[in-house]
Amino acid sequence: MLAAEVLPGEAPRMLAAEREVTRLGFSVFRDGRISAEDMEAVLAVLRRMASIYRRLEVNAVRAVATAAVRDADDGRDFAAAVEQRCGVPVTIVDGAVVHERSVP
Repeated sequence: MLAAEVLPGEAPRMLAAEREVTRLGFSVFRDGRISAEDMEAVLAVLRRMASIYRRLEVNAVRAVATAAVRDADDGRDFAAAVEQRCGVPVTIVDGAVVHERSVP
């Protein structure tokens, strides 16, 4: 989770940075589903992070889910639970690799 103040003509100023490894994919890669325990644990982390956003009065939030949610049979249910409990819609990225090159 990163929160920054972005003003025109200025470099972004970091307001908060949090990272917590949740290992959401562990049950997915084993059973094809997000276990109830893993789902609740991750939702608790996301609710805590959402409270930080609210306290900082953040204007826009983007939540992105990767392979664990994309590959889980119940991944869309998890994304819906995040939106319902945290108030943030989740974008499930497709996993395509994008390579950017700068041209001299």
